Amino acid sequence: MIDDLKKWGTNIKLFNDIFIYNILSATKFLNGLIRKEDYRFDIVCVHDWLSSVAGLVIKNESRIPVVFHTHSTEWGRSGGQGSEVVSHLESAMAQFQTD
Repeated sequence: MIDDLKKWGTNIKLFNDIFIYNILSATKFLNGLIRKEDYRFDIVCVHDWLSSVAGLVIKNESRIPVVFHTHSTEWGRSGGQGSEVVSHLESAMAQFQTD
């Protein structure tokens, strides 16, 4: 997958920004809203690969159900020639299950 990230070229900054934003958002959600402010949520909806990292963190760190909603997949958008990393994030979020 490292070779795939190299293909992003200068757009790797976009990928990096999205990844960091996801971690920060999930942290704020879990530590700020849930643990500190004691907010209650029935469900979290994750849209597309862009928020999949946050969804995986939230699903792993809480008992809140997470729904993955996507309008298209990387494979479908690119005819099977897209980013391996994006496809992996989509797959990981779609297949993530907890006990």
